This record gives sequence, C-alpha cells and structure tokens, in this order.
Amino acid sequence: MSSEILDTFNDQLISDSARMESLIIGLEKSESFFASVNALFRIFHNFKASAGYLKLNDIFEISAKAETILNTVRQEGRIIDKSLIDWLFDISDLFATWADQTELNQPLSPLKPALLRQIRTHDSGETVAQVLKRLNVLLIDKSDDGVKLAKSFGTIFNRVMTSDTTKNFEAYLAKEPHLLFIDQSYLEELGALQKILESRKIFMPIVALCQGKPVHKRVLELSKRGVQYQLERPLTSANLKKILYSMVKTHFSKQKAIITNKKIQHFIDQLQPLNATVIQIQNICDDPNTSIRELARVVQNDPVTSGILLNATQSPMFALKKINSVDQAVAIFGKRMVKALTLGGLKKDIGKTDLSMYGMTESQFSDVANMRMTLMNNWFVKGHADWLSTLSITSLLGNIGQMLLAKELLAQGKAAPFKAMLATHTIAECEEEFLRTTTTSVSADIAYYWKLNSVIIDSLAFADSPREAVNDIKPFAVANYVVFKLVPQHRAQIGEITPDIIELLEEVGLPLGKLKTAIEKTKDNMMEEEE
Repeated sequence: MSSEILDTFNDQLISDSARMESLIIGLEKSESFFASVNALFRIFHNFKASAGYLKLNDIFEISAKAETILNTVRQEGRIIDKSLIDWLFDISDLFATWADQTELNQPLSPLKPALLRQIRTHDSGETVAQVLKRLNVLLIDKSDDGVKLAKSFGTIFNRVMTSDTTKNFEAYLAKEPHLLFIDQSYLEELGALQKILESRKIFMPIVALCQGKPVHKRVLELSKRGVQYQLERPLTSANLKKILYSMVKTHFSKQKAIITNKKIQHFIDQLQPLNATVIQIQNICDDPNTSIRELARVVQNDPVTSGILLNATQSPMFALKKINSVDQAVAIFGKRMVKALTLGGLKKDIGKTDLSMYGMTESQFSDVANMRMTLMNNWFVKGHADWLSTLSITSLLGNIGQMLLAKELLAQGKAAPFKAMLATHTIAECEEEFLRTTTTSVSADIAYYWKLNSVIIDSLAFADSPREAVNDIKPFAVANYVVFKLVPQHRAQIGEITPDIIELLEEVGLPLGKLKTAIEKTKDNMMEEEE
C-alpha cells in the first residue's frame, strides 16, 4: 500500500473529524438540518470507502453504522431523540481522538463494541429487488452502450430516464429520479449539478460510470465531487449487483433508528443478576471437559431449575416419555438444552406483567417462546447442531424484552393508544412509535446485562436488521430474524415464508428446504400438543 494513499486518508481523517461537531449541532436546527445531515452522511460514506480499502476495520464499522443511521434520520426529516445526538457526539469524540493519534503517529484506540450496539436499525422486510422496483433512475450517458445499459436498467428499476446532456437536468428533477448514473465524461459538470440538488434540498446518490477499475486515488477525488459509487465499464452483472445492493442498504431501505431507551435501561439495571446456580450451570455447559453427572448434581441442588426442567419434559415438543427424576431430564436434554431452558426460565425475575396491550397473556407469551425454540431446534438439529448452543437460548429469550416494554407502556399511560395502533400496524412499528425501541433490542440489552456470551447478545441485537451484523454473527442474526418473523411475538402460530426470508437465507447459505422441513415438523409437534 503506498504511503501517498495513507497520507491522503490521514489528512481526510484530521480535516473531516474537525467538522463533525458543528455539523451535529446543525442537526438540531431546522434551517441547517438538511445541509448538516447530508454533509455528515458524505463524511461517513467517504470514511467507510477509504477505511474498507485500507482495511481499517474499526473506522469502517463505525462509519458504516453512522452512515446507515444518518440515512434513517434523513428519511424521517428530523432528529427525534436526544440519545441519537449524544451518540453522534460520542462518535465525533472518537474520530477526534483518532485524528490526534494519527498526527502523533500513535496506534488508534480500539472501537468499543458498546458504541456499535447503542443505536440499531429495524428493517421493513423489503427485498432488494422490491426496493429497486420502486426507484426511478436518470442515466446521463452518450457512450455507445448507453442504449443497451438503459434497456438493462428497465428490467431492474421502476422507470429509467435517459439524456446525453446535463443541460436539461432541472427538467428531469421534476420527474423525481432517485438515482443518477453519469458517464465520467461529464464529471467536470458535477459541481453545477450538486448546487442544483442542494438548492432544492434533494439528496440523490450519484454513480459514476468509469473506464477501468476504481483505484483509491480516483475514489477519493470523485467523492469530493459528490460521487458515492463508481461502476467499471464495461459493466458486469456481478459489479452492478454489488453496487445496487450497497445503495439499497445505505440509501433506500425503509429503516428506523432503534435507540437505547433510558427508562427501560433503568428497568434492566434493577433486574437480579444471574444467581450463582445459573452461572455455574452456564460454566459447566460451556466446558467440554465437564460431565453430565456434574451438571445433574448442580441442577438437583436448585429446586427452581429442577422444576423448569421437569416441567419441560411434559411438553410434546420434546417428544419425551414421562420423566420422574432430574438425573433423567438432564441426561436426555443434554448440556445445550439445559443451558437454554435454565436461561429461558429467568423471565420470572421480571415479575408478573400485564401484556393486554399486546392482546395476549403471560401464558401465550410463554407459548410463543416455546414454539420459537421448537422451530429453531427442528431447523438446526441436523447439520448445525453446534449453533443451537446459541440459537436455543436466543429463541427462548428473544421476546423477554416485551415484558419490560409492557411495563413502560403502562407506566407512561400509553397502553390503550398502543393497543389501538396495533390494530393496523405491526408490533415493531408500534414499539418504535411509542418507545423508540423494539422487543428484540431490549432482549439484547437484557442478555448484555446478564453477561451472556457475545454471540447471543449480538445475534439478538441484530435480529431486526441482520444485514448490519458482521460476517461471524450474520448467520445467527438471520436465523433469529427468520424464526421471530415466522412465529410473531403475539401468537404461537407459524406464518408464511416471505421473499425477504428467502433472500436472507441465500445470503448466508442456509437451504430453504431445511427450513420448510422444520416448519412441518413443528406443526406436527403443535398438533400432538393439542391432542
């Protein structure tokens, strides 16, 4: 890697980090909101591109998260919660520290995972193809293959407008294009186009069609002109697909910012820490050198845990004969399931909860958790059984946050309007509207408070938006997303497999057939239970 490229990035880090604070302040003023959010978006987009090229993973991760969050802010047209402003200031402080360390030629401080987890997003569930089909495109191109490219775009986008000149740009804006593809021969005219967009308060991602591969120096130069993406000519379907996926995720997916709710966090902080028995059970189950006999001995000494396991043996979902002793239950369930069932029983620590605003009872709440675990186990018991040490737990704990949200809705006197809105909206939409968070987000915070392992925490944290998860976590986050969507949190029934589920399964290499088989097996379990 050339020192020139690194020096250019360091200069960018120093100059742009100095601008962040004033731009964040500008978000709180209506007259400067549009310019500030777009300027911040461009800064983080450029940092993401540069850091990705230079393999500066911490800068890449936090820049990608900030870029996504700023896009949700731009969609809503306003800052809704002070927590979001505070989060952006925390990022600004981190970048200022990195800039100082760069100038002093010191190692960069590591990114704290809590900063990434503090703000999350919730996706609408649209597939990339569905999003593209509602977008209009303006293609400014006078090259020989412009007609061919326009025809290809016609199969992807809702509408394609073409021009061989920038002179009629303002006229095309009246037709509301969402994207601008422009040949590199027009790049000198981009400054004038940007001024037109800014004067009309329009943000439009710009894709430059360039000859040759996009080298880093050119990426930086074009980013200064407002170009977010480059496509190498001649275009290949693989390159186009990669760019379109990135654009949809960053600019056009319907997302909501999910913010750590301070009042709900206070509820979490009042929960009992994991007791000594539960911690001991977790340690034994995680240690491959310990025996089932040791585990059974610990369980026997705790009446509550013994009761949880013996009660679980009566459920038809495990297809077990009547078990009368703790030894037998532990031996049949094994370490993985004992660990999951023990943690699943912790909802008792939250106490009795009125869930009527969700249109359900505590008994139905437990039925949902049990059905999710049954589906998850049926799905992964063959092929990925080792994953179940995480997924059995997340499937049981995925809706535990709902109990705290219900308490907060009651405390704020919002139970009735919440229930009314639920008649025409999804649960996640209602939770976002009234509490600016979601059940799974709070469940992740509870898992973090209980000091469960990071895979459990992060796979819950990204269950609402699995594409945001890092590669190691993404398959687990996808599994949670799928099971939580198929078994909604207000009723123990299995829904239909939707296109977004199929798309996510393909992305992480999980066969659709295995999920279908698991669904059928779980439905059979349900029928046995009814009998």
